[in-house]
Amino acid sequence: MTLTPAFTVVQGGKDAAALPPPHNEEVEQYFLGALLHSNQQYFKTFEIVTADDFYNPLHARLYDAIAKTIDAGRTADAHTLRGMFDADAALVKLGGGRYLADLVASVITLDGVVDYARLIHHLAVRRRLLDYADEVAAMARNESAPPENADDLIGAAETRLYALAEVREGGGAVNMATAYDETMATIEDAMRRGNGLSGVPCGLPTLDKMLGGFEGGNLYVLSGRPSMGKTALCLTMAVNVAQTGAKALVQSMEMSRSQIMGRLIARQTGIPTDRQRAGLTQDEFGKIFKAKTEIASWPLAIDDSCGLTVAQIRGRAKRHKRRYGLSILVIDYLGFIRSEDLRANQAVQVGQITAALKSLAKELNIPVLLLSQLNRAVESREDKRPMMSDLRDSGSIEQDADVIMFVYRPEYYLVRSDPRRKDGESEEKFNDRHARWSAELEKSRHLGEIIVAKNRTGNTGTVRARFEGWRCHFYEPSPQLDEATEL
Repeated sequence: MTLTPAFTVVQGGKDAAALPPPHNEEVEQYFLGALLHSNQQYFKTFEIVTADDFYNPLHARLYDAIAKTIDAGRTADAHTLRGMFDADAALVKLGGGRYLADLVASVITLDGVVDYARLIHHLAVRRRLLDYADEVAAMARNESAPPENADDLIGAAETRLYALAEVREGGGAVNMATAYDETMATIEDAMRRGNGLSGVPCGLPTLDKMLGGFEGGNLYVLSGRPSMGKTALCLTMAVNVAQTGAKALVQSMEMSRSQIMGRLIARQTGIPTDRQRAGLTQDEFGKIFKAKTEIASWPLAIDDSCGLTVAQIRGRAKRHKRRYGLSILVIDYLGFIRSEDLRANQAVQVGQITAALKSLAKELNIPVLLLSQLNRAVESREDKRPMMSDLRDSGSIEQDADVIMFVYRPEYYLVRSDPRRKDGESEEKFNDRHARWSAELEKSRHLGEIIVAKNRTGNTGTVRARFEGWRCHFYEPSPQLDEATEL
């Protein structure tokens, strides 16, 4: 059998576009011959190469037939496949059934089958990159595209590019021994860290113990009513993560990076954000100036682009991970993510977004912390602690999230419920009622609750913490507050 010459590597130049795309039909022939010679080779390579990876269309059809025959539990060889290709014009042109026999006869050794599979896939990726470059060039030359769609075009281009970088090897079903070894590796990693956590710590000890840290592949939803401290809590977690050396990215679509930096400065210096803009003393200015060294050392990045779609968020997160590394992605917040299907109703849009973010967490093997808003139903109840039903479009969020947390501060509501004297109420009764309210308010000062309402892999409960509003900061100050009450 005469084998097709191997491809030539092209370095570039004005004649490069006229050359055929990267391919090696000789390798394709040898690989197919090896599969027909020994069907066991298919099981070593089926996760590396697919029919779409072959340059020669006949080879693609042959591989597809081999795969389907073996998957059906039958033998795939030159004899069993010959009848399937009697009418295939491309095979007839090459000698019919004799071509299949020649493929098998060309096999000398089976040692390099896996390497050949990787080469076939590698060349296919290179061809797809050339196609991708042509598509991007065509998009860039499309003068009819409105300027406001530039970000959408970039997002689509990035998503397509990173899809080409996905590794085909791995995935799919695994046996018990493999699954056990993978799980043991996670457990051993937690032991090596010395904190018993399988994920990155958020810096709140009780919450870390309950969740096992923030684990890669999980979608975490943090929700609450306005002014409860959602952003302060997520920034507390992001900074705590960064201070361990892990890399965090905050995708802030509500607040600008200047506003976020003001909060981080308040955390470090104790100088509130409103004071920062009201004329500082020389001593206060010096504190802020000194804080730069520590803040700048954190591996924490802020992207304050607004109105992004999940596809654009995915592209930016992938790019950030490739360039700098990424341990956790924080998104503030769900209501500002732009749906790609504007014709769908709100519930469907939210479902598409949360499902896509869960997929992103698994794809990048990082935890994704998503902030969301609660509906107003909580305001009409006497006990205003949030529940799962208070989530806006809660069905999809409950389904897709691995962990759902609520942040609640009783002080917020107590301050706004200052009792007034009722008609006909005696002064003694009013004073008694006001005293009870004052005692309850004092008890709730700076108290925050993090309610873990759903935890797919562990316990639920309420974690008590301290909230310093002027520093935009949550923390656990003492063992008395380190206890979680199970729901």
